[in-house]
Amino acid sequence: MKRIIKLTESDLTRIVRRVIKENEESMNMDSGSKPQITDCKQLSQFKVGAGSNPLLVKMEKEGRIKKYSESNKSIDYSDSSKADPYNYVILNNNKFCYHDRKNDRDNNWEEQTDGNAKSKILSVISKR
Repeated sequence: MKRIIKLTESDLTRIVRRVIKENEESMNMDSGSKPQITDCKQLSQFKVGAGSNPLLVKMEKEGRIKKYSESNKSIDYSDSSKADPYNYVILNNNKFCYHDRKNDRDNNWEEQTDGNAKSKILSVISKR
């Protein structure tokens, strides 16, 4: 014999949202796409440091990040006019992330929110 279950509107809403979310996740997995990087701190969890990083290059090719630009290893950091010891990543949601190459061991990626600094980053990336 069939059972009748009473659902409130909030129960039904929660179920529908869960099904939609699971469906979206399933579609992402089926298409073979990797999850997008949406926050600079996520780069730290992948243990991506400075230098020519194959993982970051791969993420850029897969479309998980928009742009990766590494610092120039041959820069003389004592000459502050030429020094730019940062690696940059621009995420698909247009967040700008940077990593100080001089502190490779900390693997700490930060978000740049200042508009003038973002313009400078775009300029630096275009010259690299």
